[in-house]
Amino acid sequence: MEISSDGEISFPKRSLLGITVVVGTSSKAEFKVKGDAVTALEAACKKLRANGGGTLKIEPGTYTLSRNWDLECNSTTVAGAGMGRTILKLQNKAKKFAKAGFIRFRFLRNMEFTGFTIDGNKAQQLKSSKSAMDSSSVTYGRYCFYADGFNTLKFRNVRTQNCQGYGFDPHGIKFKPLIFSENIDIQNCESINNGWDGFTIDQIVKGTIANNVAKGNGRHGFNVVTGTKNLVIRSNRAENNGFGKGEKAGNGCGYCINDSDMLNTRDVDVLNNVAVNSNKAGICVLGAVNVRITGNTFTKANYCLHVVQARTKNVVFSSNKCSTSKGVFIGNGASSGQVKLSGNTGI
Repeated sequence: MEISSDGEISFPKRSLLGITVVVGTSSKAEFKVKGDAVTALEAACKKLRANGGGTLKIEPGTYTLSRNWDLECNSTTVAGAGMGRTILKLQNKAKKFAKAGFIRFRFLRNMEFTGFTIDGNKAQQLKSSKSAMDSSSVTYGRYCFYADGFNTLKFRNVRTQNCQGYGFDPHGIKFKPLIFSENIDIQNCESINNGWDGFTIDQIVKGTIANNVAKGNGRHGFNVVTGTKNLVIRSNRAENNGFGKGEKAGNGCGYCINDSDMLNTRDVDVLNNVAVNSNKAGICVLGAVNVRITGNTFTKANYCLHVVQARTKNVVFSSNKCSTSKGVFIGNGASSGQVKLSGNTGI
């Protein structure tokens, strides 16, 4: 792995030998699950790593994990039997995570996840008065999926649900040197009833987020943050997001394009999406640059479009349908001259 001066990463090319290993409870499973599924999953991943990658199949069933699964197998597809048929579920009152993310990895390439559900089981987890961002808190890192420093990550037909923090949280690395992950592709997935955001796209260069559903998450349905750039968000549905309570929850948006940490979130296209019943607004823009919002439908929210911060530049809001309590808010430092409105209805 090499890291360039601007924080982007390149990986050495590896051949994919294409072996397949099976985890489950049937006689066909090479790696049998007996109680805690983490042991079998890690053993299967170890074999894949030794062979340069391949496919890790997980048979139908609900598998209980006592802790987070930290993948260390490059160039791997993790494939369940289908969303809702293969379920990876955190055990009741799980111990504190040492690292963020229930299912997680760092510095891997060419990873694909398909056909299963990740269940954080938040109703049966311990609570803490400490911040969930505090590594000493029992609630630290309770995100359904977390990965950082990656190149090429794909999700198909994966559901994240009932996590205390984020649902999907693909990430860059914020400590020096800054490392931007690259190439995220999330399609036909769901993120439901998570404590914070459904889908957070954080410090990533280039990607597509399409045909997904974010429902009943505590803050935003979809949140694009921390210098993410060259991203297309299209044909998604956000519903009933932003009504949570507690840290990082509440006052959320169906879609949020946010330059948190001032790393220049830019060049984001938001096309033909739907947001229904968002607490704050159908879509929010905070400090981002070159955001094109076209052909979307935003209903049942306080605002249709909510724009703040002086760093916000060149927002195009066109051909959208709004049916919200209020139309467009531009303020708190944002300039109306940087927001171009055309061909919209209901505002």
